[in-house]
Amino acid sequence: MTDVFISYSWGDNQSPDDQGRWVTVFHGYLESYLHGDLGRRPDIFRDENELRGYECLTPAIAERVRQSRVLLAVMSKGYISSGWCQEEARIFLEKCQKLKQPSRLPVCKVIKNLPEPQSHRPQEFQDLLGYPFYDFKNGNRPREYRPEFGETKEQFRQCIKDVSEEIAELIASIDCDLVKYRPEVLSFSETVVYLAETTEDQKENRLKLRRELKQLGYIVLPEKDLPYNSQITDRIRDDLSRCILSIHILGERYGIIPEAEASGRSVIQIQAELADVRSSEESRFSRLIWMPPELDIKAPQNRIETSQINLIRTLQNSDEFIQNSLEDLKTYIEDKLKKLISSSKIRQPIRRVYLMYENCDCQTVEPLKNYLFDQDFEEVDTSIFDVEASDKERHNQTCMSDCDAAIIFCNHASLDWVTLMLKDLRKIDKSGSKLKIVYLSNVELQDDRRFGKMKDIKLICQSGNFMFDELNNLLT
Repeated sequence: MTDVFISYSWGDNQSPDDQGRWVTVFHGYLESYLHGDLGRRPDIFRDENELRGYECLTPAIAERVRQSRVLLAVMSKGYISSGWCQEEARIFLEKCQKLKQPSRLPVCKVIKNLPEPQSHRPQEFQDLLGYPFYDFKNGNRPREYRPEFGETKEQFRQCIKDVSEEIAELIASIDCDLVKYRPEVLSFSETVVYLAETTEDQKENRLKLRRELKQLGYIVLPEKDLPYNSQITDRIRDDLSRCILSIHILGERYGIIPEAEASGRSVIQIQAELADVRSSEESRFSRLIWMPPELDIKAPQNRIETSQINLIRTLQNSDEFIQNSLEDLKTYIEDKLKKLISSSKIRQPIRRVYLMYENCDCQTVEPLKNYLFDQDFEEVDTSIFDVEASDKERHNQTCMSDCDAAIIFCNHASLDWVTLMLKDLRKIDKSGSKLKIVYLSNVELQDDRRFGKMKDIKLICQSGNFMFDELNNLLT
């Protein structure tokens, strides 16, 4: 089965000198990044014959679409006007409806350039979270990220990394559905953060914060684009109810006003006000409002919209308002979350423990297995080495979904393997309710600091004998 089907308009892959063909270069980078995120070589397909607008979709291509796990749509004006791109989307969505799975629509939306209004897109795509490959650093005209140009080349690659992580999560969610994994009810969690949608001039800062939070192990909401209709308030309230913190970024613009908004409030203002209500109702929740230091509403040369100036003046009176550099903001958020989490003890009792280790550590891990047995924990099946190679990934995901706590033990195994297991765990544990422990028994591995800043894990670095007391404090 194909992992990813890339659906695109042939015009988006044209180049006068055959250098820097956008979709071709995108495909190459995606394959490399997705290999790392999946831990295996991905099967990615795109039609390299590049059908023209007047050609029909062949039966072979249609079957490829049906046999694909994820559809990656390269959205552009050419895509929207392309009959065969629309047909590929229709075939894929029809397949998903027939299978009645997965629980999350496996479509990844890459926005190559500023497309036509949402009403021109496939209806099912409209609320999917999109990955824009452009910004507005040249004023009101969008600047497209190109693989062959200096500054935008790095932005191009970074956005593909974000897309790769999204696709890896989609593939994991499909595998969970295949093993009949029923997702947990997503309620309040100390590892979920609401990063409010912002205006175009601050989207780059929002993307940087989103990457930082995800690297630290947090789940970042919203996971879909907000609907600009009567459903927007309920969607925001629902997302906020799951979060421990909301972060709101203020820019020069006031933002889009939803169609059903009678009072004329923008999406920026609605999110900030609903978060304020949430903080008054839930003591474990906190709101944070940030404005970059270069914005000054009193400066005569500023380009801030009048409605936005009024909103900023209102929010500046809040204790939750800060104005500093993006790097200082990242540090502030880390400290803020650490304090919030330490005062929010909401974990359920631990009964089922999944002990994960590589074959090379079978003997070293025995004392730890005996300890778990003596403490009467119900051990989730660890006999992954007896499973057929083709079924190991699915077996591993089943065990992850069944446990209350997971211990990743590493002595002779590589830290890259540990990182991969953590990624898989986070994809399964969307609510962040499972206890995640990384146990490093090899002193030589403990100099690596990649796990020290991850707030969703507990790290045990063994020195000498097994540290059963520390482990017991975490599990009980």
